[in-house]
Amino acid sequence: MYRALFSSLGERQSPINIDPETVICDSDMCQPSSMKLTYHEGDCEVIVAEPTTWRIKTGDNCKSSLTASHLPAEFRLLQIHGHWGSKTDCGTEHSIDYHKYAAEVHFVFWNTTYDAEEALSRPDGLTVVAVFLKVGKHNDDYAHITGAIRKVVRSQEPLAMPETFDLAKLIPIGSDYIYYKGSLTTPPFNESVLWTIMLTPVEVSHKQLRQFHRIGVKENFRDIQPLNGRKIYSSCQLSKVEKVEQEANNDETVEQANNDETVDEDSPENTP
Repeated sequence: MYRALFSSLGERQSPINIDPETVICDSDMCQPSSMKLTYHEGDCEVIVAEPTTWRIKTGDNCKSSLTASHLPAEFRLLQIHGHWGSKTDCGTEHSIDYHKYAAEVHFVFWNTTYDAEEALSRPDGLTVVAVFLKVGKHNDDYAHITGAIRKVVRSQEPLAMPETFDLAKLIPIGSDYIYYKGSLTTPPFNESVLWTIMLTPVEVSHKQLRQFHRIGVKENFRDIQPLNGRKIYSSCQLSKVEKVEQEANNDETVEQANNDETVDEDSPENTP
């Protein structure tokens, strides 16, 4: 993968470690209540299996958008993809005090001040909303993704997303978050991203996390990049933030953890 590749591309590369002691609490800039996500049914058209990840693509007429106090304009949804690791405590790209969760889902939006292509080269052209996934109970909302991954890997053809898919249920909008200026974490690593990292993790089951591995890669996160003096802002005080929860089976691989789990046969991911 891209673990140690392209390590000297610029001064605002991503991902980064978030040190709670140096995060600047700015409740005026970062207001959870200001985050407004509008999803239009059908905007997420298809899911595809790529060599290094799964990806949900939007149509040309996508109108789903995001606005927030820390963003300079309205941003429109472009795509969704995931990052994960071989162990349940080491799969996210970003870390908090060098601790990680099981996976990280990226919701990519582009700045409507530009067109989508131009936004890729602008310093404020994109915002990526990052949602941490931790191992816990089955998640009905994320089952639409994990079930689709299972099918698309089997068919190797783009698969239409179900009409019941609702982007707004996948992101803990209204909860505290981190904001900093960074880059894409995959080639070409453009330094065009205003990162919005949600601090509230979302639970998914071991079985659901296991579906990510059907893509064929055990881990697809990039190494932590130097901060280079950048400032990290948050909507809350992080100096006493708890360490990322360590699961009882934190030394298990995703495959090992999956062996002992039973799954509701009626869940979307078990449909043929």
